Amino acid sequence: MAPSFDFASLLCTEDISFFDENDLEGSMEVLDEPWQVEYDPPILDEPQQLDEPIGSVPPLLSDESVKVLIGKECYHVPASDYVSRLKIGDLDLEGRMEAIDWIQKVGMHFGFGPLCLYLAVNFMDRFLSAVDMLKDRMWSIQLLAVASLYLAAKIDETAVPRSLDMQMNEKKYLFDNKTILKMELMILSTLNWRMHSITPFSFIDYFLNKLNHDQVPTEDSFAQSFQLIMRTIRGTDFIQFKPSEIAAAVAVTISAEGENQTVETDKAVSLLTQYVEKERVMKCIEMFQQLESSDTASAEDSQCLSNINATTTSSSLANSSNNTNSPEAKRIKPNKTYEA
Repeated sequence: MAPSFDFASLLCTEDISFFDENDLEGSMEVLDEPWQVEYDPPILDEPQQLDEPIGSVPPLLSDESVKVLIGKECYHVPASDYVSRLKIGDLDLEGRMEAIDWIQKVGMHFGFGPLCLYLAVNFMDRFLSAVDMLKDRMWSIQLLAVASLYLAAKIDETAVPRSLDMQMNEKKYLFDNKTILKMELMILSTLNWRMHSITPFSFIDYFLNKLNHDQVPTEDSFAQSFQLIMRTIRGTDFIQFKPSEIAAAVAVTISAEGENQTVETDKAVSLLTQYVEKERVMKCIEMFQQLESSDTASAEDSQCLSNINATTTSSSLANSSNNTNSPEAKRIKPNKTYEA
């Protein structure tokens, strides 16, 4: 039975905090409108200019170092029953997805790197798998998301905004510094202070190198790998895999497809079997392929809809003298790289 914390104890009586009114009997305040902050994030060129090419960082691990990491990665993943508890409703799956959406939105706004966002979700999942959080206390998972991202930013980022600023555009709950600090300490204690988590980023450069005949991976390979790794944080089915297995599956997927095709999938996985289980990596690769197929289908549907809309719009323009302007597409700054 997972331990249960009294989250109401996080309330600082001498400060103003925002919680659910049913839990705290009116001692909270619901925001009338989203909390807006003015923040000048670090200047990031488009495309982002790096001091050194992606392919040269992080430094390649030795064979022994990889084996040590694989031996310790079991301490940096959620409990084994976490996925099943999410699926059967013991844990708040919807609340988790909303928290991840918030983490990604804030991370993009402040220019946080992919490792920072991955760490935040990792902290949150490990905490949720170890602690019973009441579903009716909706503020608790939002507080967990805020504290998890703040901890991750302190670990991986060089410029960390104020905790109040990180709650940008928050529509309901706004937490003060002391409350967030208490939540941070609760996370640290629950995770036994294992905060430098072993993630797929810890292995990706090594596996790409192995599959590329011991050649330094290209910047394009790194960029594709980072994107693929980040797509795993939303899907609950990917939680069942170890970081090394996800990294191996990503490396094989990148190396065995597209312009980077160098080896066949089965042969590529065989090159890594001294580190990972072939069957599990193949299963993870299959899930990536299903993800890609789903994206392709969605893209085709979107194109179809776009063609229909274009036809309708052309017809309307022919019968109207009014001109319409298309909204400009939002430009997303690429995530910066990390150092292991």
